[in-house]
Amino acid sequence: MSLTLKDLIEECEDTLDQYALERLDDESPEDIADAVLNESTNTLIEFSDMINEIADGAVPVYHSDLIEVAMSSIGSIATVEPELGPAFDGRPTPTNIIAANIYEALCTAMWEYIESDEWQDHMVKYCEHNEIALDVGGPAHVNIKK
Repeated sequence: MSLTLKDLIEECEDTLDQYALERLDDESPEDIADAVLNESTNTLIEFSDMINEIADGAVPVYHSDLIEVAMSSIGSIATVEPELGPAFDGRPTPTNIIAANIYEALCTAMWEYIESDEWQDHMVKYCEHNEIALDVGGPAHVNIKK
């Protein structure tokens, strides 16, 4: 089975989903409903550090895996100078450039994901599963303890 950028992105999105669900469990139902209704869950949950951490952990470290991802990618993962500079030890070797470009592509994909309709649908399903009402009358939760 070949390793592709698409596979890495999907893995990162799954990890980001798990992270968000864990963070939402710590929030009040009213805050969650408000954020979902306003399509602003990215303000409810701090994503910056987590996106960087997820992307960093997903970048392959073996040369053969880096080359495999670069070969399976449409675009310029192997040829464009990374915005952040080469990865690992900072030398502009082909694999360091590929690794940095993979990292940047993963970060970009995750930011796009949390701005997407798919993410919004995911958050609405979270509310349905946890019985957090998103109706016009305002947020409610059947398990709120007063």
